Amino acid sequence: MGGCRPKSASACRSPPKLKRTNARDRAHEPQKRLELRLLGVDFRLECSARGHDVRAIGHERLEPTGGSRARGADTIDSRVDEPKIKGASIRECLLWHDRRYGHEETLRLTERLPPHHLAMLHPSQPALGILGASWYPCSLVQGMCDRLLELRGGDGREFALAANREVMPRIMHGMYRMVLRTVGTPELYAQHIQRLWRRIHTTGERSIEILSSDEAFSVVENWPGHHPLLCWMTIYTMAYMFEVMGYKRWSVDRVACVSQGGARCETILRYRR
Repeated sequence: MGGCRPKSASACRSPPKLKRTNARDRAHEPQKRLELRLLGVDFRLECSARGHDVRAIGHERLEPTGGSRARGADTIDSRVDEPKIKGASIRECLLWHDRRYGHEETLRLTERLPPHHLAMLHPSQPALGILGASWYPCSLVQGMCDRLLELRGGDGREFALAANREVMPRIMHGMYRMVLRTVGTPELYAQHIQRLWRRIHTTGERSIEILSSDEAFSVVENWPGHHPLLCWMTIYTMAYMFEVMGYKRWSVDRVACVSQGGARCETILRYRR
């Protein structure tokens, strides 16, 4: 009742004191390693009490432009008849549209869709039920983009810029953002742009040519899934990637677009730190 009555003397001993570690001890603590792939390159991230270190540990062999082998849920055979687009960016755009304009306005984007497209959506769910890991017909997305431009007006440039500022940080975050910021270069991004494109679109050929230390030339061609709004989203996604790599000052000049009679979509990106 007023104290400890142990069955043995050892049962009431004070807990052992924790051993303090000094800076020298922490310096010898084992490192934690994380390996990930970004822009077709394998990276190893090593973390310890002294900080972190990012190193490239190998390159993946690129596949020929215009094709992709199925490798699980994140890729799809590009030989399918109907062009498709990955749901991740579409979902984030719809969630942002919900936050900015309200769900009722998001529902209006489906007003002109045919029944077989409506059957793929769930109006009561966030982002109309679009799933990030699933693939959707480009005709479904194009239909919603058409309606969006009818409701908002313009060619989609201002909308794409505003959406991109909110959507891209949600897609490119965490370790991937840190690695891109640490070791990413315009040349590396340009080298692997077609592979990145294939993770989002089943059609289209994407290329970037680095013209100088502060200028790049971007091309998208043979893209049946094209839409003026998606074209601007593609341009601003590229600009955002350069911004993550440290080029905070940038401007874009779309010099050709298939929606304006061009044979392909061409953009000049100018960038500075």
